[in-house]
Amino acid sequence: MPDPLRTRWPHILLAFILLVILSPTPTPKPLTDAIEGATIALQSHDLPSALSYLVAIAEFEPALVNIYNFAVELAEEDRDYDWLRETLPRAEELTGAISISSCTRWLLEFQTEPKKIARDYLTDSELDCLILLEEIEGYLVDQFDQADPEEVVPLIEMFIRADESPELELRYALALAAIEPELALPWIEKVDVPGNPHSLLLDSLAAIITSTQYDSSTRFAQIGRKFAESNYWKLARISFERALDLKPEYTEARAYYGLALDMSGKDGGMELERAIETNPESAMAYAFMGIHLKNIGDLEEARIAFESAIELQPDNAGTIAELASIYARLGEIESAKSAYILAAEIGDDDPVFWALLADFSLTHEIEIDTLGIPAARNAVVLGEGSPEDLAALGYAHLLDADFVLAERILRYATVKSPSNAAAHYYLGLLKNLQGDTQGAILSLMRAVLLDPDGRYGDLANRTLEKLVP
Repeated sequence: MPDPLRTRWPHILLAFILLVILSPTPTPKPLTDAIEGATIALQSHDLPSALSYLVAIAEFEPALVNIYNFAVELAEEDRDYDWLRETLPRAEELTGAISISSCTRWLLEFQTEPKKIARDYLTDSELDCLILLEEIEGYLVDQFDQADPEEVVPLIEMFIRADESPELELRYALALAAIEPELALPWIEKVDVPGNPHSLLLDSLAAIITSTQYDSSTRFAQIGRKFAESNYWKLARISFERALDLKPEYTEARAYYGLALDMSGKDGGMELERAIETNPESAMAYAFMGIHLKNIGDLEEARIAFESAIELQPDNAGTIAELASIYARLGEIESAKSAYILAAEIGDDDPVFWALLADFSLTHEIEIDTLGIPAARNAVVLGEGSPEDLAALGYAHLLDADFVLAERILRYATVKSPSNAAAHYYLGLLKNLQGDTQGAILSLMRAVLLDPDGRYGDLANRTLEKLVP
């Protein structure tokens, strides 16, 4: 969209100049000052000041009252709704031109009643307010991602029938897969284009929907699992809910439904209890109950749930690692170490479990040379050198006082991923140990900028407080 200030202000100022030149009477100084102020503000793209000066001009000189129209357009394009709400009634009163605010009125009402206005506009309007369409699109994307996708699906359908939107078409395809899978296929085919980062999920959903080996309940459950694996927990919740509508005693779906409720901000405890009651031999139900209890801070009960799950399924590395994390939080370090080692041995081809073991060793500074470094190295090899695993390996060598190798690995991690806050933080610690205080400060500040609200940003800030007077 062209910058409204850049494209419009020369024409407006030309009108001002002509008015001043052709005026038979001297131009009052307040008007001259306002014109000059508007000129400077528009040239410097200072919209708040420009709007203030434009209003002053319109109020001072009746012949220029239509300057209000221009000011309203600028505020509308800049989304300055507070200014519009305050000024629009006066603009309409002086100009008598209610039509100038038809689009603006939609926009203002949308700020207070977005769902209603979106529905009314998409239903009744000729869609001549492009700015409002942009606002509605952003609102629907946000509501789908952050709130309840099921609630906005009808509005998304209305929008994409009226106007193209790849973002909303993707979300519509995903929502249909969760709600009415058979209707999702044409939309999946439309959005599953080369380069789409969601192609793997879309292909998996299409394969499940078209498979003849599932009944309806199992199909919904399989779709829900794919959504869960991709962290679309709200859509997973919808799919598992539909699976249970068709088969209420479906224990696996019930357990997943409880987990999906938890992961989407609701309380899945009752559903997990029901899953265990339905099938006391379900290791999955106990494991998900353990996650639920851990998340609400009931560590002792979480321990019992995870231990029950492991008794039923002794070779599940994920559950063993969860139990290890409970041991660590309870201060049972030896039990935690044994559990992390067992999880890594069982899941020896998965870099996640080696990374967890390495993190445990580094966090507690336990057996760095015999446990932390080998585990971190395995994570790097199996994870194909992910920047996170490289940062952990570099830190392991730092703790082992091999500064040369630590620096080489950490620098490689920052080159491979310049946004890796962990690597910059560890590099800051290393530089400080090497006596390079200025270099340490720069690396730590970089970690803070990359992870301002996260673990490494916080750690870097604490270290900076000790280094910077």
